[in-house]
Amino acid sequence: MCDDDNVQLRADEQELQQFHHLVIRPATPIFNPLGQYCPVRRCSTLYKYHTLREMHTHWQYLHQSTRQIFKCGKCRKMFGIKTRCSRHLSFKHLVREDHIHKFLQTIVTPNVDYIETRGAILPRLGTPEENAEIIDREKREASRKREEEARASLVHRLTERLEEAEILDRDFS
Repeated sequence: MCDDDNVQLRADEQELQQFHHLVIRPATPIFNPLGQYCPVRRCSTLYKYHTLREMHTHWQYLHQSTRQIFKCGKCRKMFGIKTRCSRHLSFKHLVREDHIHKFLQTIVTPNVDYIETRGAILPRLGTPEENAEIIDREKREASRKREEEARASLVHRLTERLEEAEILDRDFS
């Protein structure tokens, strides 16, 4: 049995001894729960995505060579998202939910805004343990940076004050 998060591997004892030191993790990167920028280097967007859904929408609009457009079969209005088209059909045209598929047309078009990903992978949601690990690491890093900045600014201010007072140039011997 195999699902997205759990993979069962069968190996003999000799193989297990060879790889006992390895930590096996999924190959796809984890979406940072504190927000993340687009992983594609050539992407010109500088927006920090705070949810995986936001990033996924961005990915669909810029990093896929084709786009799906959903067209209302009643009034020919077009939508970029299937649920919006379905909602339009049910509220504007009073189509029952079990008949929406008859009036919802899918059109696949080339994406004129396409930006090649060059091997970058769309991240996935992390497990609570993975997210906690990322958050802890980033908190430690931010704390370390704040301490360095505080130390650097304090030393810098003291040095400036001593230079202003000309104490550094005096000979106290």
